[in-house]
Amino acid sequence: MKFLIASDLHGDLAAARLLLERFEHERADRLILLGDLLYHGPRNDLPQHYEPKGVIALLNAMHTRILAVRGNCDTEVDHKRCSTFQFFRIMRFFRFQTGRL
Repeated sequence: MKFLIASDLHGDLAAARLLLERFEHERADRLILLGDLLYHGPRNDLPQHYEPKGVIALLNAMHTRILAVRGNCDTEVDHKRCSTFQFFRIMRFFRFQTGRL
């Protein structure tokens, strides 16, 4: 199984499109997202192509191939918008395995 791992999209639609192009080009089986998918965070500048609703649409369209963990800029509301992802299963898995999160 081949994985493509990425993080910190921060709602940038152009970056999300490039990521998905790369995902298809690499013929990866799963996309692992390490958080900070939609919100830019209180201390970061607004990304040039900030369109979190577009990012949601792109990622939700391929939800069966995505595993994601929550980043420090992600909120509960973000996760509800991306409810098709396997966010909480992974978080529970890490909590169970490490006992630290």
